[in-house]
Amino acid sequence: MKPYIHAELSVNKYGGKISDYIEIHNWFDQTKAHHADMRHRAILHNSWGIFLCEQKFGVAITNSVGKVEQVRDIWEDTVIQDLGRIPSLSDILSLIPLSSIDKLSRPKKEKRVITVSNASTPTTELGIIESFNELLDKKEELKKAIENSEDDVVESSNLFDGLTDGDEKDEDPFSDFDDPGSLEYEDTLLD
Repeated sequence: MKPYIHAELSVNKYGGKISDYIEIHNWFDQTKAHHADMRHRAILHNSWGIFLCEQKFGVAITNSVGKVEQVRDIWEDTVIQDLGRIPSLSDILSLIPLSSIDKLSRPKKEKRVITVSNASTPTTELGIIESFNELLDKKEELKKAIENSEDDVVESSNLFDGLTDGDEKDEDPFSDFDDPGSLEYEDTLLD
């Protein structure tokens, strides 16, 4: 039932004008703006909602004919008109399966593990894709440094420790990864 019709029914029962009651009825039906079917009533059309109404509008109002009416009575009438009875908040919540509440909880953080494998090497766990990309970038930097150095010793303290003498500079610690396009990626989510 629409708030205006409820306000008319309140006028018929308690006297006064529609304007004496419409604010209360509009407040209670505000949930309809966010969920436009009967389920919006699960939020405020219950004993808890009636007590919230008292907190919002006070225990009693004085209508336009000077008659004092209890807000709780006005709203109890409305809930009974809509639902046939006044359910408790527990009545409403018991209709929601606990498994549904789990779906509302914050999702667990996902940890991604990238498994990189090449036919000639064993599988290597790198953690996240950025680690692998950084590794490839450093490999390219090292190759360029080696090519540019000719016979000079490559200083690589920022790249890879231990590759500072001429014998080791010709060794490519990434020889198994010469063709990044041939690598297989397996993206796995961990709990």
